[in-house]
Amino acid sequence: MRRADVRGLPAVTRSGVICGSVADLLFGAHGDRVVGLILAGGAWGQQRLLPYEVVAAIGPAAVVVRELATVSLPRCPAIRRLRRKHTDLVGCRILQDDGSELGTVMDVCFDPENGQVTGYVVSGGPLADLVRGWSFVSLERIWRGSCAGRGVVLLLANR
Repeated sequence: MRRADVRGLPAVTRSGVICGSVADLLFGAHGDRVVGLILAGGAWGQQRLLPYEVVAAIGPAAVVVRELATVSLPRCPAIRRLRRKHTDLVGCRILQDDGSELGTVMDVCFDPENGQVTGYVVSGGPLADLVRGWSFVSLERIWRGSCAGRGVVLLLANR
């Protein structure tokens, strides 16, 4: 499942209570796992965190939640630190270890069963996308020694 598929979905408990809508995903410090869903639609427009452990299912129309267990983001310094620490890879260029450019990260893919990041959707540019479509780069191909920052190039092991 792609991050873009989840954004905007309503989060609903099994008893039908609407918790809010998914504004974004919160990734762990290493960026290899979804640890929570950031919900919009709280009191006074505050965002809240729904821990991934309480997510029962993610479907095309909604996120089903076992129980309503949200944390207010402004009141949790550990979550704020985690959001600052994790660098969003979307928009980063990907280079292969031979120096050629593969493209730009457009989205993050993850397993909805456990939140594990499986890889990234990569665009080779408008013309390449038209001819070949977007490509998928698995998490295993990302070189762990690369620096993944805003605008910083990611390196791939060429396999």
